[in-house]
Amino acid sequence: MEHVMLTKLREAGCDMDGTLERFMNNEMLCMKFLRKFPEDTTFGEMQKAFAQGDAEEFFKAAHTMKGVSGNLGLSCLYDEMQPAVEKGRRGELPSREDMDEIKKQYDQIIKIITENE
Repeated sequence: MEHVMLTKLREAGCDMDGTLERFMNNEMLCMKFLRKFPEDTTFGEMQKAFAQGDAEEFFKAAHTMKGVSGNLGLSCLYDEMQPAVEKGRRGELPSREDMDEIKKQYDQIIKIITENE
């Protein structure tokens, strides 16, 4: 029986089927890595760089966050991260609205993970 967290992440638009496949259908291993996601400091680093107007540091953190979210199948966050990473690659920062949407997706994922351990 699938863990509630995976079901809720799937309902939020995350690709848990692809994630489970990457983890050789080992649900326990997949869950182990998903539970570590809220401990990752990259999102905070990205927000700090954005607040400071540091496009270079923003790009580094955003690129990392995009990669982590992609590897974990957190598609709803990954999809929001893509345009921000592209702007960062050009030395630009995303808009406040873009950051608000990224944070909304991030917060939704963190809530699902922390409330469904």
